[in-house]
Amino acid sequence: MSESATRLEPLAHSARDGVAEQSYCDHAGNVFRVAMGFARAAAELSPKWCGSFVAVVERAAAYHDLGKLDELFQEVLRHNRKNKHGFNHVEAGTAHSLRLKQFEAAFTAYAHLIGLPSFPKEKAKFANGQNLVFRDTGDLEGLGQAAWPRTDEHLDRYLQQHHKLFAPVPPVANQHFSGVVRRLALSCLVDADHSDTAQHYRNEREVPAPDLRAAERLARLDEYVAGLPAKNPPSNDREQQRLKLRQDVYRACREREAKPDERIFACDSPVGTGNTTAVVAHLLR
Repeated sequence: MSESATRLEPLAHSARDGVAEQSYCDHAGNVFRVAMGFARAAAELSPKWCGSFVAVVERAAAYHDLGKLDELFQEVLRHNRKNKHGFNHVEAGTAHSLRLKQFEAAFTAYAHLIGLPSFPKEKAKFANGQNLVFRDTGDLEGLGQAAWPRTDEHLDRYLQQHHKLFAPVPPVANQHFSGVVRRLALSCLVDADHSDTAQHYRNEREVPAPDLRAAERLARLDEYVAGLPAKNPPSNDREQQRLKLRQDVYRACREREAKPDERIFACDSPVGTGNTTAVVAHLLR
């Protein structure tokens, strides 16, 4: 890394469409703050996962964009160029978490850009006897090097830069999450990341939520669901069976009591069974 490059403030986003660039410090700090707010609010609903959930979001959010500190990516951001080498900025945050055996934080950081990965494909990643789960095994175009070795080579440098701006977040005991909890953690990070980017580029602001008016909305939803057979009457036995299934799912969710020790529910009814309206009915009730 050149001496002149190290004197420039690192960026997280390029200048674009008349909007100035956003610094790494500004974006990373905003994402961390908002993601932690989401995590703490969600964790209140689950005594079982509370501590570990907040810890995972904290570590994933803290280092989610660590790879943007690589000079390859800084050149892209400073000049708003195409990422011609195919450099994956997610690599560094994931590598850092894996090095500290923070599996769930590594998963969350890895998935925040590409979405939920295939676990069988990840488990099949081996190169030269190394386990490369949640690592980028692709080649960096024009550099004669794969992505993950470059990250390993420069990781300490990224961390040194990052920790000049933010205090280190130490590792904690890792606790493996269920699929639902894993998705909730990912949502905290993705929502915070996308929201800050949108606010920077489009000057978006948070808006107050409308009044819930739960009883009124539930009554209207009941009317809507009750009227569906008349609008789309079943034409054969198969459709009649599907209609009954949808009605059963709706009734089961709508009438499901919430016991004092139950904070989070999951509905595994598949696509096509009316699960959207059924879950909304449960939430409104």
